[in-house]
Amino acid sequence: MSTLSTAANIVDIRLNLGETLSIVATITNPDGSPVSLVGWTSTFKGEYATVDPSGALAIDKSIGSGIVVATNTLTLTVQTSALTAGRMNYTWRTTDSAAVVRDISTGVLTLVEVAS
Repeated sequence: MSTLSTAANIVDIRLNLGETLSIVATITNPDGSPVSLVGWTSTFKGEYATVDPSGALAIDKSIGSGIVVATNTLTLTVQTSALTAGRMNYTWRTTDSAAVVRDISTGVLTLVEVAS
């Protein structure tokens, strides 16, 4: 069983528009040994604080599309150049092979327009 807390870590992120967000999450057992992520899924979803009436997410990443799995690590990469400056709420979530859902982190991602 992994030590990934079922209570989400609240992490607020601030980036200049155009920068790349890159975060690595390492999943371990209580004794520090690596957890096999075989059969796990992971998603990162971001939605502007002012919800898009179409229901479209500003960021929608999953394994194979912005999230890479290696042994017991998940690496998230989000390129922000195609996004709009503003605040969005996000959740990075995993589901293990036993269908237990856990949040890696939640919070606010703020993208700031850089004056040219």
